[in-house]
Amino acid sequence: MLAAMISPAGDRYLSAFTHPGELAQWPFDNNKTVLLSFDELKLEVLNNPKKLAGIVIDPFSKMLLLDQELIEQIDMLTEGFGIRRVEHSRDLQLTRPAKVMPALIEELSVFLSGKENVYSAYMLMAREPDDPQPRLLFIIDFDGEKSELFPDLTKLICPYINQDETFEMMKATYELLEAAALKSAPVYKKP
Repeated sequence: MLAAMISPAGDRYLSAFTHPGELAQWPFDNNKTVLLSFDELKLEVLNNPKKLAGIVIDPFSKMLLLDQELIEQIDMLTEGFGIRRVEHSRDLQLTRPAKVMPALIEELSVFLSGKENVYSAYMLMAREPDDPQPRLLFIIDFDGEKSELFPDLTKLICPYINQDETFEMMKATYELLEAAALKSAPVYKKP
């Protein structure tokens, strides 16, 4: 477990320290100190949106609060894309992709074939009833943590996506794989 501080409003923020002097002010036992990059911290927050509101940097001096929205803005400005976890309703509608992207499919196949823990991948369009337009959805069947695969996949996919388009990645469940197989063939399947 990473240490978190609770705001007066009850929001939980991961504690991050930029220097040993700030960490020395921590009033609790330091059983273990871990060096984490901003990407590792942000993924911890974005993968647990109901538990963590953001990151507090140097909580005893600067108290710089990075909430989920600000973390996403930082991603957009530095990476050109944002990573955010989205909760879906059961009414998610899947359809075939609006356009064929053979170069992207080829690059995905090459990349995913180098991953022993990836079994298949589907590329579909997804839409919830209140969405103004569908978005590209990649359903990936793999073992392991999303944080080990999705950031690299995001960087691979982004050059193929127009600026006004969005896409999403989901770790496959049995139900998702069944629904995807009814709509489309996999863009990658482990031999």
